[in-house]
Amino acid sequence: MASTNMSAFGAMFFSLISVLWVWYVVTLIAGWKMFTKAGEKGWKSLIPIYSDYIRFKISWSGGAFWLYTLASAAQYIIPLFAEAPPAVFSLIALAAIVIKFMQTMKLSQAFGHGILFGIGLWVLEHGKCRVSRESRKAVAALRKISTDNPPWAVENGI
Repeated sequence: MASTNMSAFGAMFFSLISVLWVWYVVTLIAGWKMFTKAGEKGWKSLIPIYSDYIRFKISWSGGAFWLYTLASAAQYIIPLFAEAPPAVFSLIALAAIVIKFMQTMKLSQAFGHGILFGIGLWVLEHGKCRVSRESRKAVAALRKISTDNPPWAVENGI
């Protein structure tokens, strides 16, 4: 009886690992294609933190990446040096989530897609992207806007 349970567990474990490896390979291929369609070198999608920086640069700005990184790291660093109420950590985590969501929506727009595609990117963190000539112009325009004047402020006339 025990050997039957162990072999069933082994088969389930192997199946799970196989599915995760396939998901990982598909994600790497999608990232490579997305970067090349955005005019970046595909190998940049393979380096974990650098690929996030380039993805932020494609869709929004490099400054937004550093703000996201700071918010993500702050929720782990602050407790080491100071005591703060749990609400502070929740707000910091919420800020990181909102920044990442906005970046995903802007990435969707940069590739000429809409809100539903952006939500799909948010859920899956990758997708099939096609960059049009207008999208490349929009990406170039977003890169020119300084971090002091974020795109949402320019669009809303702030």
